Amino acid sequence: MIRALLLCLVPILLTQCTVVNDLSRFQDACTGDINKTRDFEAVLSGLEAYSQSNLAFSRIELRIVNETHTIVSRAVVYGHNTELEGDTVEVYMPNAIPPGEHKVHLFIKDTLIPTDSSMTTDGQPSQRTPSWIRDMCPSGLFEFEADDAFQTLDDPPTTDVGNPFLMELRDLFPHSDGKQRLEMQISDDIEDLTRGYFRIAGFTNNTILVGVPGIAEANHRYKIEFYADKNQNGVYDGHPDDHSWSLIETAGPLGLFLIGDNAWVHDTNFAVVDF
Repeated sequence: MIRALLLCLVPILLTQCTVVNDLSRFQDACTGDINKTRDFEAVLSGLEAYSQSNLAFSRIELRIVNETHTIVSRAVVYGHNTELEGDTVEVYMPNAIPPGEHKVHLFIKDTLIPTDSSMTTDGQPSQRTPSWIRDMCPSGLFEFEADDAFQTLDDPPTTDVGNPFLMELRDLFPHSDGKQRLEMQISDDIEDLTRGYFRIAGFTNNTILVGVPGIAEANHRYKIEFYADKNQNGVYDGHPDDHSWSLIETAGPLGLFLIGDNAWVHDTNFAVVDF
């Protein structure tokens, strides 16, 4: 949606986009019904200035928080690669916002890119971590420009809907050339709500440990969809241009853990996924 809107806005005087239609599309992008389930679409800019090193070694997390201060969905972006993905960080999560009013809590934290099982998964921001709490459009659109107006994310304290999601991906050698990204969505298969999102770009190791805290409710069945950007164009194009997979797994009482003997190993059981 964002890309299409910008394509229409920028060359407005040189294309067939009319002024009336263009303004209508701009207004519609923010207009929505908070009584319905909505997609979440974020465009973040200016984060580079708040990273101690650069975005390639940062962990960016966005939390969708409801009126009862419950985190209903999380997006985790590790190692934003400006060469592959541009200057802005964009996140899209279908059906991630349940009915009701929600805010976005986000932070950026310097860390090592998690390319092996030494990665930690708590991901909590420290007191000095740049963090913000902002409103989103009723439609689920969230456009954010980083600034110095930091806010503490645990005031008031928030709670999670569930326990950790942890998944080990092995034998990724067809994709670990440093020029591809891996993108994953974790959705509740019964409620049809996207609970988690993970992205890492430009990875070089053959094993990745995906960690998204607080999204797996006990005994809930989850659809796990992910792809590797094999043709290196920054978007999902489907098979055979990209490699993509879809799994269904059920969370236990302590979370959803697909690691060790239960780790996923690269295969050719490709599926069409929703990105």
